[in-house]
Amino acid sequence: MLLAAIAMSACGGDATSPAVTPGSGLVASVIVSPGTATLALGDTLRLTATVKDSTGAVLTDRALTWASSDTTAATVDATGLVTARAPDTVTITATVDGTVGAAALHGVLRFTQIAPAMEATCALIKTGTAYCWGMNEWGYVGDTTLVNRLTPVPVVGGIVFTRLDDGSNSCGVTADGSAYCWGSNFYGEIGDNSKYTRRAPTLVDGGLGFAQIAGGEDHTCGLTPQGTAYCWGSNTFGQLGDSTFTERLMPVAVLGGVTFTQLSAGVSHTCGITSTGAAYCWGSNSYGVLGNTSSANRDAPAAVSGGLTFAQITTNIQHTCGLTTSGAAYCWGDNQYGELGDGTNTSSSLPVAVAGGLTFTTLSAGRSEDTCGLTANGAAYCWGYNGTGQLGDGTTTNRNVPTAVTGGLSFTQLETGGAWTCGLTSAGLAYCWGDNHAGSLGDGTTDERNTPTLVAGQQ
Repeated sequence: MLLAAIAMSACGGDATSPAVTPGSGLVASVIVSPGTATLALGDTLRLTATVKDSTGAVLTDRALTWASSDTTAATVDATGLVTARAPDTVTITATVDGTVGAAALHGVLRFTQIAPAMEATCALIKTGTAYCWGMNEWGYVGDTTLVNRLTPVPVVGGIVFTRLDDGSNSCGVTADGSAYCWGSNFYGEIGDNSKYTRRAPTLVDGGLGFAQIAGGEDHTCGLTPQGTAYCWGSNTFGQLGDSTFTERLMPVAVLGGVTFTQLSAGVSHTCGITSTGAAYCWGSNSYGVLGNTSSANRDAPAAVSGGLTFAQITTNIQHTCGLTTSGAAYCWGDNQYGELGDGTNTSSSLPVAVAGGLTFTTLSAGRSEDTCGLTANGAAYCWGYNGTGQLGDGTTTNRNVPTAVTGGLSFTQLETGGAWTCGLTSAGLAYCWGDNHAGSLGDGTTDERNTPTLVAGQQ
């Protein structure tokens, strides 16, 4: 995607255009067009060079040599086709008989997906490269270090992802269904048959192909293209759904014979929806988070009560929310901060309607007992705990009904993280707000933000 500031005419022509009558003098100047450009990573731009002699006559019979001052930031081929590789400014030169012309190219980040996790935030660009930022104590950023990152850095390994998924760690899925995770691994939540912390993407063991990964705090689940659910990691409360309470270092099948179209993993429980819109949950049932009117933990999928038909389910620490096929939001579980959004602070073991009559296209239940939803026109609303400004309404006041995120931005994606929230616009611009003590907002600071703030590297 080229920014509008780049003239369309700059993309055409060959390396020595325009074609005019050759001059006969020595090379006096080389003019590269456009002289400056901004390019999203992975996008290309054709540069042209005009060669003139001392009389101003255009020389068309001279060979050009193109070069980049930093090939990690941008590359250029023999015809002047430039590809942006990293968010940086680079000089592209065209040399003819020792005379040099130059253009300044500025590479910027544009994202296709954003996935804030428990401690860090990751996002995907169009080439399939993942970038992460924030807390890196256990390798959450995936750059092989343990250094917190206040701005986006590329995840190492050169893996091309088709989607990212969040949890305590970050995970990604490739086009062939291979799943990779990185970060903490105290309970085997990486799924590589070990408990070693991983500072770079590590292949989930077992040879399974996944369409989706859903990360919890200490466990991870994956969904195959056929709808079979597998989970691994901590199983203290039965959150792996294999009818045991045994920790697993590799994927094990969720029992019960239910096939799913989507999964969501919370801290100690897991939920999924079927092709008919039925919701099932399993694991810890504190505060009635499984939605089945009881307080008993479940070690296999148990149907959510209420007879609602869901298109999406999202769950986190102690509450769960579902979005019906008509776009109505329902939540259940703990409600001490208003995270159920029904205008009260009363917990419920059954789904209760979110107040306000809004119709949503997606929901995200936050790990700090907050919830956010996105409407069809891209308006973002959040409710629940707001101690670090994660509701984005310019305050730190808890809300028990949906409250508009300030700033007037229109988002195509909205996701909650550990104690912060991020949104993505149709232009691929990422904004985050809330807790920022380890750089999870990616704006180059550790300052808490209670309104949407642009992630660095996109200007």
